[in-house]
Amino acid sequence: MLKYCLFTLAIMFVIPFVMADDLATNIMLINNYNVRQNEDIWARIRAGFKLDHTETSRVKYFERMYTKHPKSFSLLLANAKPYLYYLLTEIERRGMPTELIFIPGIESSYNPLVTRPDDAYAGMWQFVPMTGRRFNMLQNSSIDERRDIIKSSQSALNYLNYLYAVFRQWDVAIGAYNWGEGGMYRAVIDSNQVIGQVTYTDLKLRQITADYEVKIIALANIIDHPSRFGITLDDVPNQAYFAITHPEKDTTISDIEQISNTNRADFMRLNPQYKTANYSLSAKNKVLLPLPNQTIYYASIGNTSSSELPGNNVELAVNNSESSTDNIDTGPDPIMEAANNFGKDADEPISYSPKDTAAANAALDDLVNNLDPTTTNHPVTATTNSYVVATGDTLYSIAHKFNVSVDELRTQNNLSENNIDVGQTLIIK
Repeated sequence: MLKYCLFTLAIMFVIPFVMADDLATNIMLINNYNVRQNEDIWARIRAGFKLDHTETSRVKYFERMYTKHPKSFSLLLANAKPYLYYLLTEIERRGMPTELIFIPGIESSYNPLVTRPDDAYAGMWQFVPMTGRRFNMLQNSSIDERRDIIKSSQSALNYLNYLYAVFRQWDVAIGAYNWGEGGMYRAVIDSNQVIGQVTYTDLKLRQITADYEVKIIALANIIDHPSRFGITLDDVPNQAYFAITHPEKDTTISDIEQISNTNRADFMRLNPQYKTANYSLSAKNKVLLPLPNQTIYYASIGNTSSSELPGNNVELAVNNSESSTDNIDTGPDPIMEAANNFGKDADEPISYSPKDTAAANAALDDLVNNLDPTTTNHPVTATTNSYVVATGDTLYSIAHKFNVSVDELRTQNNLSENNIDVGQTLIIK
């Protein structure tokens, strides 16, 4: 199974995602996934924990941060409910640690509509525009597929699996998701450690990257032992919440909402990529609907086909009307923002540089070329390195650092001048 996953990862950046299998059929299979040994989703999540849950001082710090305001933590879990079954099933299908399900909690508090300045990051997984384009996510004035629940989640998990194939240990791969593989690769090389045998705490990292897995472990520990932290977990059935629906004819978002009896807030939680209710849909488009609402939709248009109906899952699905609201919250919870380093906490201020995943992703091609396509082993050293330009760097200082001349750096990177930009990736031979 692992070799199959790694082989899939090796070709994922060569074969366009548009060649993927029919998502509607895939979701139907997921919704009928026969994982019923656990009655609630929390027990199923706990069963797949694989990371080291040692409670270091930093883990304990974030455990306190996440739980000192129970209402905010309850909001975090309420935001997560519609997505947990789908995310968990996709993680299990890839054989990944189920702790990864908490990454959207760290990135966006499970709010795919959260807004950032200049729309620099978008969706639950907080993709930057460049990375979104790399994963073939359409971004224009009418639609932003970085917010697409299915496409962004599959892309994020594929990317995490790729990072694990490169670095061969989950703590480093998780850190690389935050920093980018170029920056993490450089940190590993600078530490004189062997890829696959890295002591993560020995790496020279930004504070936000050093703490990234720490926050995941903190959230996992809280879910594992909620009573210890004074937290009560709401019952979340181990059942699908939504399914993909194809419009029967040309229509609009507002028409789908009306016909399926889905209120605006619930619809946008599942279809946040659409920027307007007048967005035109055709049979080639896909929308997500809560399972009961999908049944209402097909019944209303006289479609009795069961090919994409969720079957018995309908009566067991989460009742989406319980948490419905006419107001769609696109702002981050300020307490969770502080816990996740978007602001400063009064108890322990944390200094960090702004996350710039996109810049380091340019190192991807070099790292892929260093992989042996016939095996899952990766070289410890390489004749070609990449370096992400940091604040204060000059072409001269970088050349001195790697014992090359400025002229060589310019030639290797097709630079006509000595000007370089923060976040730019340089090739060093």
